[in-house]
Amino acid sequence: MANGGIIGPTNITSRGKNTIQSKTSTGCLSATQPGTRLVKALIVAGGGGGGGGTAGGAGGGGLQISEQPVSGNTAYPVTVGGGGTPGPNGNPGGKGNCSSAFGVTSEGGGFGGGNG
Repeated sequence: MANGGIIGPTNITSRGKNTIQSKTSTGCLSATQPGTRLVKALIVAGGGGGGGGTAGGAGGGGLQISEQPVSGNTAYPVTVGGGGTPGPNGNPGGKGNCSSAFGVTSEGGGFGGGNG
């Protein structure tokens, strides 16, 4: 059985047992097994980039825990938000990017301030 580009072992039908999958890049999550009716998702956004030089630190990425009804053997779009870029030469860093799956979005972390 194909694993849909998911890192890790191929899952077999669990027949009532829980199966854990992780997605670390943007694309479609197509690893739901036949008969899957509910997914519990932990959605983590990218953290912000720290300010350059002796500037401030950045905020961590947002986190959402969600239970969503699904249809087995269906592909679901997933966006994995990257971290913000660090600030050059004492300038502020960049805001972290949002992550989303199953219609739920986690906000990216705030940027670190500059030292000017």
